[in-house]
Amino acid sequence: MHGYGFDGWCSTAFSGTNGLFGSGWMVTTMGLGLLLIVALVVWLVWSQRDAAVRATAHQVPAPYIAPPAAASTHEDSAERIARERFARGEIDRDEYERLIAALRNR
Repeated sequence: MHGYGFDGWCSTAFSGTNGLFGSGWMVTTMGLGLLLIVALVVWLVWSQRDAAVRATAHQVPAPYIAPPAAASTHEDSAERIARERFARGEIDRDEYERLIAALRNR
């Protein structure tokens, strides 16, 4: 009874000639495996690109803040120095107000 026992069915089923897993199934399985790998790589690349696009699409641009104007006159820098000295506690309120009044009345 050739073909019904372990010797018969298994030997022809796994052979490369005309069995269950012959050369046609081997090529089909390899092709599907390759297709699966290519699809996985494409999906990974696409998902990373899509994530990067989504991350940058919802960013709100920072508002434009003009750079601070440079102290163009001596009075501006002198008032700034007086404010800094008052903030550090080097001079009291009366001295600060006297300095500011003197600088503005020049």
